[in-house]
Amino acid sequence: MKKVLFPVLVIMMMLVEQVINAQAIPTYPIPSYNVRVIGYANFRQDYHLNSKSTREKRNVQVNITSSNPYGCTATVWIYSLDHATVLGPFTVTCGQTLTVPIDDRQWGVLVESEEEVFVDVWIVTGDNSTIKGGNNEKQESNHSELGFIFEQFTSPVYIN
Repeated sequence: MKKVLFPVLVIMMMLVEQVINAQAIPTYPIPSYNVRVIGYANFRQDYHLNSKSTREKRNVQVNITSSNPYGCTATVWIYSLDHATVLGPFTVTCGQTLTVPIDDRQWGVLVESEEEVFVDVWIVTGDNSTIKGGNNEKQESNHSELGFIFEQFTSPVYIN
């Protein structure tokens, strides 16, 4: 029985891996702006661009918009690239900006929506500047008006 069970499990694992790999999730840099999402999209900090460690407070911010006049929602997970921390899921509605405090590790954001939405993802530092990276940067003043200091790293703050 063991001789049959082990090969069957190995084959099943290989099939599951193929299915997961067949559903490629597009990955974008942080910051990214006006990214069209239907289904899943992944956003990640670039290791090389942000390799220096800092102790200042940082917030990852995710804004969801849509051309749908009846509104929209998206589910957002924020995760450390070392896979030690996953925050969420958070439900974000159109026009709402999710703000979550993060530490000095590299981070990623996974967004899922069943309808077409447009997503902005950026990181604001304690001095209200946007962390640079990617090819589609936006001026800092557009998204860095938030000057609050957050003490807890696990509770999100929603700002309209």
